[in-house]
Amino acid sequence: MKNDSYGSSSIKNNEQPYPGQSLGRPSDGPGSIASIIRRVIAFFIDWYLCWGLLALAGFADQSWLLLIVVYLYMSLLIGFGGHTVGQLIVGAQVQTLDGRPVGYATAFLRSFLVMLLLPVLMMDKDTRGVHDRIRHTALVRIR
Repeated sequence: MKNDSYGSSSIKNNEQPYPGQSLGRPSDGPGSIASIIRRVIAFFIDWYLCWGLLALAGFADQSWLLLIVVYLYMSLLIGFGGHTVGQLIVGAQVQTLDGRPVGYATAFLRSFLVMLLLPVLMMDKDTRGVHDRIRHTALVRIR
């Protein structure tokens, strides 16, 4: 019997012991795929950092402005150094699949997709969301 992409053999081929193995990443430590917990913590740190800055400026009640500030904050910091303050605190960095910095073009598109939220929630076997798959990136541990 011929195995097709919908058969049970394809499920076995998609299984892997840890996220990132198919990308050549280690299972733990620097270079491994950042856990979902790290990602969520980093996002909330970044979100509340931006909200706090707007609150200090007297604009905390402007939700549309918060979205713009978070988008620009993520885009500029990831484009410049590969991570936001929240990602740096949890020890993670956005990298291309071959470990290089992402650059501004990728950072702006990736951040836009993060702001849509749905692409972030649609993860593959390596726990990469659509936003990372489109730009061939991954959020990896740096320590």
